[in-house]
Amino acid sequence: MRILFVGYRDERHSKFGGYDYIAGYPNSTYLNACDVPFGFIPVGKKGKGINLRFLYLKSMLMKSKFDVVHYFYGDFMLFGKLPEKKNTKFFTTIHMRSKDLSEKKLEILRQFDGVISLSSAEKNNLELLGVKAHFIPHGFNKPSYKKVEYAGFDDSRINIFYSGMNYRDFDMFLKTVEYCKSCKKNIHFYAVGQSAENKLKLAGYENVTVCKRLDDDEYYSLLNSCDYNFLPLTFATANNVLLESQAFGKISILPDIDGIQDYADHNNNLLYKNFESLAKILDGVKKESTCSDLMLFAQKFSWNEIYKRLEDVYSCGV
Repeated sequence: MRILFVGYRDERHSKFGGYDYIAGYPNSTYLNACDVPFGFIPVGKKGKGINLRFLYLKSMLMKSKFDVVHYFYGDFMLFGKLPEKKNTKFFTTIHMRSKDLSEKKLEILRQFDGVISLSSAEKNNLELLGVKAHFIPHGFNKPSYKKVEYAGFDDSRINIFYSGMNYRDFDMFLKTVEYCKSCKKNIHFYAVGQSAENKLKLAGYENVTVCKRLDDDEYYSLLNSCDYNFLPLTFATANNVLLESQAFGKISILPDIDGIQDYADHNNNLLYKNFESLAKILDGVKKESTCSDLMLFAQKFSWNEIYKRLEDVYSCGV
């Protein structure tokens, strides 16, 4: 089976994160946005849409050479109708919430031979909207890195890692910081990858270290040095920091919501339903070592396992 992956690398992810690892599928071909006009424009910057339109056009010129074409950041590449008469099968992966998709984008998605969803709940939602959807988890391979000591890190405290902004419940994080400031003075938070606005809101808290931009070695070293990963979310499909934490055997404190169900080890992570249950979790936390059961659980998300599941979907579609 000849497979063409079409997409790009999101440099905002850590080295081992990001969905572009899908292009490591055995014996496939990768059409990278860097290799078409305006490929120098970073993800999230003005003009990236022009680059992606060139990418889409080139994929259409190449399609006849492949059995499968898979746009793996499909949310941003739904430009128009697919060919009505075609031997090639078209797949795409959707990362956004289905309710955030316009009717125009949904019409385009209904033309695909298969749409990969990164959560089982979103797969069901897409099917209700008339889309041929499949749930296949996001893959993740355990990172390798050079250990770096974070300046001022105090291992005698209970240290909690908080990272990222996408779909984060920042109000819940602030409420948690306030609670620990009064009731759990031995807990210290490390806030990574925050906006200038968030950094200002956190600046006055002695129980929070707001980190500068970290390189991969610094990021993985800090995560692996902390006792817990805290991931308050309003919505979830795949989340790199949860996959990273489990790969390292680090316990995560998580909301009990759809999406988390697909990725979190319920036996070893700590799940809350509201702030009251979160406060009880915080009251009981202690210094933690690596959890080998979490590391074992994380292996089910290795990219080699994901490639096998993709092969099953592709085979049904061609």
